[in-house]
Amino acid sequence: GADARGTPGVPDLTDARWQYGGANADIQRTITYGRVSVMPALGMPLGDAGLEQVVAYVQSLASDDESESQAHGTGRELFAMYCASCHGADGSGTQALGAPDLSDAVWLYGGDAASIRDVVLNGRSNAMPAYAGVLSVEDIQALVRLLANFEKMQGDIL
Repeated sequence: GADARGTPGVPDLTDARWQYGGANADIQRTITYGRVSVMPALGMPLGDAGLEQVVAYVQSLASDDESESQAHGTGRELFAMYCASCHGADGSGTQALGAPDLSDAVWLYGGDAASIRDVVLNGRSNAMPAYAGVLSVEDIQALVRLLANFEKMQGDIL
């Protein structure tokens, strides 16, 4: 969006939370080569009951109440089996894979049960186009500097 705050499925570029890492080299790599991310559809292997248990557990990961995530034992076990290889055992994500942090209450598609259910059930795929050859190296470097400092500069730019 014009204010760089993102929309559902498009990340907020002003909040210093980066799916693939926020170091200048990470941002430059993303702009230059693009990114493709895939969340597999897990509805069939989880089944209806398992899906609901995983949704409840994933929601609990972003809660400050530790006892809430402990209350979702089966969801935790299913998460460990189907989700932890990408999102990490604690749900904190894996930047190398672009698997987002599920424990920080920042949601690309929404953090309510219906939105999480939809992502887990149906999966998602996204692509950030590559700008190598479209933008000059200097323009890419200028964008990196801008994006790396967006959080500090929001009032001046937006």
